[in-house]
Amino acid sequence: MSGRSRGVGPANEQYLVDTAPAPQRLRYGIMCSGAQLATWQALVVRELRSIPHVEPALLIVDADAGALRPRRGVWQRLRSPTALWGLYQRACILGKVPAERPVDLGADLDRLPVIRCRAELRGKFSQFFSPEDVAAIRSYELDFILRFGFNIIRGDILSAARYGVWSFHHGDLERYRGMPFAFWEIAKGDPVTGITLQRLTDGLDSGVVLKQCFVRSVPKSYARSRQNALVGGIDLPAQVCRDLLSNRGEYVSAEPSRTTAPIFRTPRNTHMVGFLAQTAAAKVTDAAGWLFRHPQWCVGIVDSPIHAFLDSRFRPQVRWLPRPDRRHFLADPFAVRSDRTTTIMAEELDQAEGIGRLVAIVWPDAGLPTIRRGILELTVHASYPYLVEHEGEVFCIPETSASREVALYKSIEFPDRWTKVDTLVRGVPALDPSLVLFEGRWWMFYGIEDAAGAVRLHAMYAPALMGPWMPHAANPLKMDVRSTRPGGTPFVHQGTLYRPAQDCSRGYGGAVALNRVIRLTPTDFCEEVVAVVGPDPRGPFPTGIHTLSAVGDKTVIDGQRALFVPAQFAAQFRKMSRKILRHRQRPRTVSASVPRHASSRMRRPPCPT
Repeated sequence: MSGRSRGVGPANEQYLVDTAPAPQRLRYGIMCSGAQLATWQALVVRELRSIPHVEPALLIVDADAGALRPRRGVWQRLRSPTALWGLYQRACILGKVPAERPVDLGADLDRLPVIRCRAELRGKFSQFFSPEDVAAIRSYELDFILRFGFNIIRGDILSAARYGVWSFHHGDLERYRGMPFAFWEIAKGDPVTGITLQRLTDGLDSGVVLKQCFVRSVPKSYARSRQNALVGGIDLPAQVCRDLLSNRGEYVSAEPSRTTAPIFRTPRNTHMVGFLAQTAAAKVTDAAGWLFRHPQWCVGIVDSPIHAFLDSRFRPQVRWLPRPDRRHFLADPFAVRSDRTTTIMAEELDQAEGIGRLVAIVWPDAGLPTIRRGILELTVHASYPYLVEHEGEVFCIPETSASREVALYKSIEFPDRWTKVDTLVRGVPALDPSLVLFEGRWWMFYGIEDAAGAVRLHAMYAPALMGPWMPHAANPLKMDVRSTRPGGTPFVHQGTLYRPAQDCSRGYGGAVALNRVIRLTPTDFCEEVVAVVGPDPRGPFPTGIHTLSAVGDKTVIDGQRALFVPAQFAAQFRKMSRKILRHRQRPRTVSASVPRHASSRMRRPPCPT
């Protein structure tokens, strides 16, 4: 029998969800190497501590951690086929990745009971716990164990907690196994790096995938890629705990996954020579582009419905607006049709001021477009003017994340006069809120950016446009830099909901991914990418596209080109100069903390998560 439970969503909003009996609380143990954790591990624990009824109960310490191992002589190390990797680690990695710096366990964890275990090594890497240690751990009646220490553990310890042992794999299990994590993605030109939380099994590389996310690789900096991978997944265990407490965690007992991904080893000297040349070239290219190649966006109309983009063979013919001057750009178009005229609302940005304002573009089918300014003037940066036609009225929901609200405006005299009629969501810095009416409910998809710059997909639902709006029980729904942040109007085709999203894996606004929504309820969500719409490399805007919006039997899009903008060059040059100056003045002792991660623009396991 299902019951009703009350939870608290973002910004003090409450919601009701149907739940079956679930655990009253979750107790977990931490496998570690001693009195310290890496900073990213401490952040994982802090995320868990933010959830009521989830508490640490035991430290399982590796008694052999820190044992002295025989060291090779200097000459022997320099002659090694992996000598360059060792030198690179010392010069560029050790101490340079904030998430890896050690921090003390803290008073709360330091007071936990401790079991010191000396695992038996069998073969090269597998570690087995003694029956006595397993029995002692079982006596604490743990729900799960987080593995932050030991090596490849196998045997009875894997079933010593109710939901097993959870371990991070920093990498896409379908493509990369081995070490060092986040390195081979850069070496092989992979734009994304995966983070996987899995429940360990006795089979090597065949765990139960619990959660996954994907962050952008940083070709010019392995240290930054490593940092992104470590910080990007710190809330994954907390997500699984919320699912278990809400009776949505059946995937914890799913079948183990199988992978045939190649196993990568420590880079040899020949690999390192190519890798160093590759990252150096990426740094030069990035700096040159940052200073001399600046993005300019423009909007256009395609005389085909949005569902035509689902066909990979479709080649749209775009009618572009006249190119704006170098100082301005137009992006984020949304439109309505009336009297053989398309009226587009878009963001206009002045490159010198750096402030986005909303404009209207009136474009007759047989005539020239005109731009109207001074409409819907707001006191903060405004973009993404999402339009909704409902019950004969035209509404606009602009993105104003700086004000931490999602506001609804109604047209009094379209497109020139608007009035604010409601605030749909308060206290949430929502990126690109996109609404759709589907199967009797209104749905709002939006992104939230965390301290590291990664965007997570969130959703809300309501019985009516004016609300009340309630957060989805499974928020955040997804974090994949290739298909998370909203990028246009969700649309229904042949009874199926599709959600456009930005593909920022190779840079902001690189393409639009079309996601087919497989399941969407107040407690469940699953989608998959079915098409990717890229810019036309032979067109006038060949370097980007990040908005795809339906307007009847037409589609409005935006496109990007790169050009030199003097105002942008001056601003970027000043920014680079200040950064260099701060770096020279920075003291040599650096704090071990990293920014506080906040939940927030995988292929998951087949949809349970």
